[in-house]
Amino acid sequence: MTARALALTIAGGLAVLGVAVGLRLPQLERRPMHADEAVHTIKFAELWEHGRYLYDPHEYHGPTPYYSTLPVVWLTGASDFLATSATTYRLVPVLYGLLLVLLVALLRDGLGPAGTPVAALLIAVSPALTYYSRYYIPEPLLIAYAALALGATWWYLRTGRATWACVAGAALGAMHGTKSTCLLLWFAAAISAVVVLYWRRSGEWHLRRHLGPLMLALFVALLVSTALLSGGFTNLRGPLDGWLTYATYFERAGDGGHRQAWAYYLRLLLWFREPGGPIFSELLIALLAVVGAFAACRSTTAPGLHLGLARFLALYALLLTALYSAIPYKTPWNALPFLHAWILLAGVGWAALWHFARRSPIGRPALLLLLGLGVGQLGAQAWRTSHHPVFHNDPRNPWVYAPTVADAGRLALRLTQLHAAAPAQSPPSIQVIAHNPWPLPWYLRALPRVGYWDTPPPDLSGEVLVVGISEQGTLAERLRGCEDDYVASHYGLRRDEVLLVLVRRPLWESWLASQTAVSP
Repeated sequence: MTARALALTIAGGLAVLGVAVGLRLPQLERRPMHADEAVHTIKFAELWEHGRYLYDPHEYHGPTPYYSTLPVVWLTGASDFLATSATTYRLVPVLYGLLLVLLVALLRDGLGPAGTPVAALLIAVSPALTYYSRYYIPEPLLIAYAALALGATWWYLRTGRATWACVAGAALGAMHGTKSTCLLLWFAAAISAVVVLYWRRSGEWHLRRHLGPLMLALFVALLVSTALLSGGFTNLRGPLDGWLTYATYFERAGDGGHRQAWAYYLRLLLWFREPGGPIFSELLIALLAVVGAFAACRSTTAPGLHLGLARFLALYALLLTALYSAIPYKTPWNALPFLHAWILLAGVGWAALWHFARRSPIGRPALLLLLGLGVGQLGAQAWRTSHHPVFHNDPRNPWVYAPTVADAGRLALRLTQLHAAAPAQSPPSIQVIAHNPWPLPWYLRALPRVGYWDTPPPDLSGEVLVVGISEQGTLAERLRGCEDDYVASHYGLRRDEVLLVLVRRPLWESWLASQTAVSP
């Protein structure tokens, strides 16, 4: 590569990275904390405050989000859990989202000089990838580690260096330490690799030659996975539970609470519109991926585009899409792994189109114009999904799922005011009675004497009762005849969950008096 070409490549890479930063970084505090995000913040607090992580095979996934949060917390200077904010935690997926853009460079020798920058650009502007790169959940980490494993494996195959095999193994171990659904990615990748090797029939692959690096990669993967799931080798039961958890996941795969039709993800990605909302579509990515799949089936390819990698990506994308679509349990963020595969395959499709368009004097300018329009459309959607004053947390956005409403923050503010109005030596006790109170533990983390129950406890002595919708009937029976002892109000938690808040009258009157005292 000449100096001029290198300078252009670096400048282009920085421009794409700048687009990704501009879409992902602003206003991380704006969206209310989602229930799943709040759960992960509490799990991180346990690691941070006690220096110990215990893997739970039934909930929560692996610890890599929490270990990845530690340096962010140190760099932001937070002194304790109360000093952290939503931005603190959402910076973690932002950084992994930017890493995902950069990792495309590892495949440059396979996607070619035309396909690589387009794949990186599509990752930068994808509405789904942008939205969940601002979400404190495991998926942004999972696909980044998957991309690293793929890129490192590719470089091992190109160079034969065991160092790259070790990097690939470490990435595989980190995937297992992130989320157990990595098994789907491993299965799709293994089947795709075997089919591509059989397809080639060229004798270039000799298992004995690669057996040593393969065993080394597996050893490193097991070591990294064990270190993560055992909390730094302090809980040796953790790695075993990391494999036993699949019994739970297979049982949960048919969960009626998240059961969706097989075409659910395709609807989200290809054409989504709810009444009163705009159209959301990542059809450009899908169409380029289809072109890439056809290009992979040909016997010849564009310059710089490796046919074996193209065929692997085509099979890998198809298998991942089929696997995730076949599982009844569906949540929107589970589309990210195969969407990432689609984008890499879209890079193949663009390279093929770019090569084909060389025959016409207007072919390549026309392609660039269409690409510019398509990328602009994706970027506008990415901004709308993450930053629009309404759609950033509205179900008419395909990536908004069981959102927390703004009332949760207002409830936390009111409870904080009630706490301030009570005598300092006797802070009010708050009893939260709800089957699913999340993300209230995040919002109420600064208040002392807060307890949580699934059903009304025998003792209802709290000065404040916060009651979920399914528990309100039972509680009404318990408090019959005592209604005048409380002042009632309602706050939303999620769109299908309205909380009844009962405040004992003396505390309410103390708060009213404090408000009167500060009024002009």
